[in-house]
Amino acid sequence: MYQLTWIQVMADLDTKLSAFEVVHKKILKLQTDACLKDQVVAAYVELQKADCALSNVLIRARAVKKPAAPKAKSASRKRKSKSVKVEGQNEEDGADENDEEEEEDEPAPPVVPAPKRRKGRKSA
Repeated sequence: MYQLTWIQVMADLDTKLSAFEVVHKKILKLQTDACLKDQVVAAYVELQKADCALSNVLIRARAVKKPAAPKAKSASRKRKSKSVKVEGQNEEDGADENDEEEEEDEPAPPVVPAPKRRKGRKSA
């Protein structure tokens, strides 16, 4: 229902905008003939009504929130998934020393050792 409301508001906005454009084109045509002042005035009144309707739809559109986009993974989750992959490679390759050197080259500290340091500081 939430998305239907947003879709309905957007459709209404599109309809009102189309009506506004039609009236505006009509006014531009009528302005070329100076003798048609009454029709120009009537078209301006119609334009004011279309503008008011468009404004009302815009106000409603601001009140309705767009459906939220799915959130991306945070950086810490990405690091955790990388560390899991490295640990899986350690078991397959059997070379723990080489992988530890690669972890030191990374700009971010490993996820697991950081809490151990903090616990040591709190107890000391």
